Amino acid sequence: MGEYARYSFPRAVPVPEDAALAWRDDPPLKVLSVRAPSSLGPVQRYGSLIFESRTGNSEAYLAEDLEDLVIAVCDSLGSHSFASADCAQPPPASSFMWDIENDYGWTGPYCRDIGMNCQADQQEAALPFSSPRFLDTDLKDRDGNVIIKGLKGSAGSYASTVANTDKFFVYYFAWDCDVLSGVPGGEYCVAIPDDLLPPDEGDPSLRRTFTIALRDYIAVGTQSGPDSSKLLTPRIFTFAPRR
Repeated sequence: MGEYARYSFPRAVPVPEDAALAWRDDPPLKVLSVRAPSSLGPVQRYGSLIFESRTGNSEAYLAEDLEDLVIAVCDSLGSHSFASADCAQPPPASSFMWDIENDYGWTGPYCRDIGMNCQADQQEAALPFSSPRFLDTDLKDRDGNVIIKGLKGSAGSYASTVANTDKFFVYYFAWDCDVLSGVPGGEYCVAIPDDLLPPDEGDPSLRRTFTIALRDYIAVGTQSGPDSSKLLTPRIFTFAPRR
């Protein structure tokens, strides 16, 4: 794609957006389906698909800082009358975000073996996502996306007790962000739109839920997303007002 931004499918965020849109309007390469004539003999099929090894900078040295940040956030919310079962130690599985390649094998055509309709080979990014989170409301149903930008600096409120906060982010989702008034970093919050509820279709256990996903894209000078095994597993917590 040359000088233009790279993105895999419409829900990804191209950077810069105007360059990506220009590329999509007039792509420099078009792919055609070509069949060889029978006179050339039997079809010669490609061999097994072998993915290029991923690389990346290890985040292992930040593991203790991440745990300190988790404790600091839980203590902060707790002091403002919020509680979360996800703050219990040892950390419950519900607070971890899973990586689709390392944990589920959803890479390229192989994800079709489990019924997934893959829109990309998943090599362009590391993609952790949360378990479905229940939305305790009865608002109208509709599909939707919320794309969050500006994560940088959102963990800065905890710099006095947590090292390397510039390497982390803390972001909140709430029906009304005003409930976080007075909470350190509470300004880093996005209000969940009233129309962001999934339709009453599909598996009933997944209705009225939403999922948080992160995308760690290709780094400059590489041809694939980062090696997920070198990344710290993100954490997600559900807080509610203490009753």
